Amino acid sequence: MSRKKQSPESITSTLELYFNDQELKDKVNKLPYSSKRVLKVLLSGNEYTNVQLTEMTKASDTRRCICDIRNIGILISDRWIYDEYTRFKKYWINKGFIL
Repeated sequence: MSRKKQSPESITSTLELYFNDQELKDKVNKLPYSSKRVLKVLLSGNEYTNVQLTEMTKASDTRRCICDIRNIGILISDRWIYDEYTRFKKYWINKGFIL
C-alpha cells in the first residue's frame, strides 16, 4: 500500500482552513513540520495515544509536538488511561480548541 506524502505547503494550507485568526495562522505556519502533522491528526476530533500519533505522523517525539502546539495557544486535552500493567495518555482537541 503506497501512501502519498504531503508537502509542508499542503499541510499548512489544510490547517489554515481551521483557523480564522491571522495571528494564529502565522503561529501555525511557524510550527515545525512534525508538529503540523500532529496538529492535523488531532484536528480530526478523535483521541490518540502517543504511540498512535507516532505511527500515523512518523514524528519521533510527538509529546514535544504537543507541547509546541499548546505553546501557540491551541488547547489539547489529555487524560490518563490506567491498565493493569501500564498507564498512558490519550490526546485530543475539543471543538473550542483556541484559547
